[in-house]
Amino acid sequence: MRKLIFISMLFIATRLDAQQLNLQSLDKFADQAKEKVVMDLDQATLQFASSFLSSDKKDEAAARKVSSGLKGIFVRVFQFERAGVYTEADLKPIRDQLKSPQWKRILTVQEKEEVGIWTYSERDKSAGIAILVAGANELTVVNLVGPIRPDDLSNISGQFGIPEIKNLKK
Repeated sequence: MRKLIFISMLFIATRLDAQQLNLQSLDKFADQAKEKVVMDLDQATLQFASSFLSSDKKDEAAARKVSSGLKGIFVRVFQFERAGVYTEADLKPIRDQLKSPQWKRILTVQEKEEVGIWTYSERDKSAGIAILVAGANELTVVNLVGPIRPDDLSNISGQFGIPEIKNLKK
């Protein structure tokens, strides 16, 4: 009986973290970046960090509300001196994870840089979001784990090490 309970708990825990991307393949770029953000906030650390946000400031209060339902925020931002530090092959491990049937690409922008936004769904409910920005001399990956809507991005933009997303209504 204990074995069955343990296996069931393991299965449930695996499902809860299924939308968390493994970003370790990008960590090799930290030493090569002139500016960087490498952040891994699990649920407990995120709740602790959100306690420093003011409920008196509108932007911080909104970010605090959105973050209260999240299970984690995982961010990699690398700004390089020159172009060509990373290749498409370096992004393949991230892109492969986003090919899972639960991930759905909702936005693609290809201009000076490539921008992609994916949502993760479990049982027809939003359970995460991933953002990938790949420019000539910059690379950004943001993975928000937990229930979040694309509209919530404007409230959490610029908080918790997440780059500010311009042109979003607050």
